[in-house]
Amino acid sequence: IETNISEIIKNTEMFYLEQIQQKGIKYTYFPPKQDILIKCLNVQLSQALLNLVNNAIHAIEDSPSPWIIVQIEVSEEALELSVINSGDKIPPKIAAHLFDPFYTTKDPDKGTGLGLSITKSIIEKHNGIIEYDDSGDNTRFNIYLPTETG
Repeated sequence: IETNISEIIKNTEMFYLEQIQQKGIKYTYFPPKQDILIKCLNVQLSQALLNLVNNAIHAIEDSPSPWIIVQIEVSEEALELSVINSGDKIPPKIAAHLFDPFYTTKDPDKGTGLGLSITKSIIEKHNGIIEYDDSGDNTRFNIYLPTETG
């Protein structure tokens, strides 16, 4: 089904915005400048975004001035959906295993270690790529999906 990516994000926000506000996290969404249509299963893509945002919330909720940014940039061949948070870069030893099933750095009652591996399989089913981006000072995940601009 072709869907506007902004609709998916807006529909997913209702699952995490209240929690973000309760925890005093600053949230910013930078939508694309035009409508971006992608062929996807909305619920699955929503789940992938929700997993990334929930991980960000858990990682930064106790930090002094936490923030999360969701942004979309688009080129002719791909959409880049990024979830960036105020957390420090993930150490390389941990980053190497981020997408491994059951790998977690969380307490046992906080997570199963399946979120990122499920997210990766969802994105790959959509002919996309997800990566941990260690080029900046903060934690950033990028999802690349094929687009049909409209």
